[in-house]
Amino acid sequence: MALYHISYKNYNIGDTITRGSWGNAIKSLNTNHFRAWMDLYLEETRLKIDPALVSRLNCLFAFNDSGHAEGFAMARKNSKIYELNIDPATPFNIHNFKIISYFGGFLRHLPPPLLLENKALLDLYWVGTAGSNWTDCFGNDIEYVEEVLIGGDATVIKVF
Repeated sequence: MALYHISYKNYNIGDTITRGSWGNAIKSLNTNHFRAWMDLYLEETRLKIDPALVSRLNCLFAFNDSGHAEGFAMARKNSKIYELNIDPATPFNIHNFKIISYFGGFLRHLPPPLLLENKALLDLYWVGTAGSNWTDCFGNDIEYVEEVLIGGDATVIKVF
């Protein structure tokens, strides 16, 4: 499986990209910050559902589709796409990236009661598949785009 990581940092072929920088960023935010609330809630939910799943706070994010990686990178000026290689023993799990972007975009502006009505989507993030019901409390369908949480470091094998 090809894996594509997007970063503002400059890496070269053969460099190692380490996991966990997102968790450090989230932990530096006030817990009243929407993004901190969302990722801390996701972490609490992961621990209840299956602590063996790779944590969003201690992972390396990637896409397994180059088109999705390109779309993500295009929205982030000056970022680069890196194709990665991971050791076959490295744990990883796949989840719906669009849930994260949906909560980080549209839903973050809702009044708290409506936001909380959609919390089930954050729970589904950990256990859902492409065939799950990805619909918000308003009846809007949410696209399924796979994001890969890599539970270890990775080596850059190609720079785009």
